Amino acid sequence: MSSLSSEQISHSIIDYYKQLIASKEVSADAAESLNVAIDCITDAFEIDAEQKSAFKLTDLLSGSTNASTSNTESASKVDEETLAKAETLKAEGNQFMGAKDYRKAIEAYTAAIELSPSNPIYYSNRAAAFISSKDFSSAADDAEKAIELKSDYAKAYTRLGAAKMGLDLPEEAAEAYAKAIEIDGPKASAGMKKDLEVAKGKVDSSKSTGTSTGGMPDFSSMLGNNPMLQNLMKDPAAMKKAQELMGNPGLMEKLTSNPNIMNMAQKFQNGNFNIADMMKDPAIQDMAKMFGK
Repeated sequence: MSSLSSEQISHSIIDYYKQLIASKEVSADAAESLNVAIDCITDAFEIDAEQKSAFKLTDLLSGSTNASTSNTESASKVDEETLAKAETLKAEGNQFMGAKDYRKAIEAYTAAIELSPSNPIYYSNRAAAFISSKDFSSAADDAEKAIELKSDYAKAYTRLGAAKMGLDLPEEAAEAYAKAIEIDGPKASAGMKKDLEVAKGKVDSSKSTGTSTGGMPDFSSMLGNNPMLQNLMKDPAAMKKAQELMGNPGLMEKLTSNPNIMNMAQKFQNGNFNIADMMKDPAIQDMAKMFGK
């Protein structure tokens, strides 16, 4: 018998379990246990449970992988070889991930996707590699593609959540984590629940400090409707500089945590300020310099 990969054997086992469930050869309780086993095998080997096995489990146990004589076997041989190659590339990608060589992992998963573009696991795995590489935008795209291919793919939702957190979008991250927990139900891990709590905590923190869920300050609530400020907000050069500043989450956090800056914002909002006096404040002068050339 030719050597088979663990993924190929796992597919055979899953197909056999599905056959038992569909034929109602087992009790309802046993069928539920078999479904749990299918989920465990799928997660352990990161395979697609919907992918058909090239071999029957009974053939493997009898020592022959050629017992099946279906009319479609010859026609599908090339496709099976392609899928097998894709699985090999995925396994290589997993090894590179273990070695923390994320660039090579991405290359391996990409090659697997090129051979089998409809397999959601390859996109999910590549999303994990992109997350480890801090390329959160690409990670989000891959996670969303995996979900598009398999709408109940909990792991893809957790990776989408991680990507959204990396993009400083905790509200969207929380939604993704919540969906993953909903899909997994009682099987949801403690880590998954912790990720959801962290995302929710960041959303609450953003709201309490007057920032948006994307980490940007809400200048409209801070500055009110002062005519001078309204004119400033219409100045393209000033707005361009403001956007550059807002693109630096660390700087914005520093500004919003500065009591002098927040005091200035409060005075603007209340209309209770003297611009000449305020410009003597060193903190305000430093902030003004940020809008200079």
